Amino acid sequence: MKTAVILMAYGSPERSDQAEPYLRRLLGREPSPEGVADLKRRYDLIGGRSPLNDIVDQQAQSLSQKLAMPVYPGYRFWGDTIEQAVGKARSDGAERLVGLALTPYESTRALGAYRRDFIAAAGATPHVMVGPWPTEPNWIQCWSDLIPAKSTVLFTAHSLPVAGSETYMGGLNACINAIVSRSGVEPRLAFQSRPPSPGSWLGPTVEEILPTLPKGEVLVAPIGFVCDHLEILYDLDFLHRRQAESLGLKWTRLPMPNAKPIFIEALVAAAKEAIDHAGWPA
Repeated sequence: MKTAVILMAYGSPERSDQAEPYLRRLLGREPSPEGVADLKRRYDLIGGRSPLNDIVDQQAQSLSQKLAMPVYPGYRFWGDTIEQAVGKARSDGAERLVGLALTPYESTRALGAYRRDFIAAAGATPHVMVGPWPTEPNWIQCWSDLIPAKSTVLFTAHSLPVAGSETYMGGLNACINAIVSRSGVEPRLAFQSRPPSPGSWLGPTVEEILPTLPKGEVLVAPIGFVCDHLEILYDLDFLHRRQAESLGLKWTRLPMPNAKPIFIEALVAAAKEAIDHAGWPA
């Protein structure tokens, strides 16, 4: 039986002039003119486009070669939907489906949402969803190899509502502890990219923690993300860098995993574990 992987990501408009339809799909309603203008402004500041979908295509190609099975990108909010990706896989003869979301951490808003969309799209087709993989050895090495021993590192992740975030926090802390055990760094954790929504959200934020850091270089490791996109290229590289430099800090953001071979190996290991757990032959 032919197995295919559905590689799932958030999706991002590739140009600033796609801001309005993207927000309409994201919000499920007509966006405000102010919201559209703000998103266009942020995209213009990172060069007018996001590399996210291009990177996911590269990841899919490399993963397909390593697994020796087809891999189809599917996005929640831009590009081919998860349902469309499943449809393509079926049209190409796939009889079993593996859902792999591009996040190592369990959370209702991220991995949980991908899981729901994938299960709904897969329907009666035999399928398995890859679980969280926050301490997968290649994922840990991907970051550890970049960090000088005994340095102070600011780890960042996307903020989420506090309610129901225990598993998400557990995964982040497990990842950080595994990196620390390899490199002996002094860790700090801060949250970024909180939307303008009410309620209690995970903190401290990057804005709150930067003034507490010792003067000198701040190494930033965005372990909550796996590739370059708006939250990296604008939130960290533009917004928070400006704040850090205004405080006299030298800001060094570590490069993202993107399609590096060691990160692809992490995806391979996570997918194989799920396939083995399902009892499917390789």
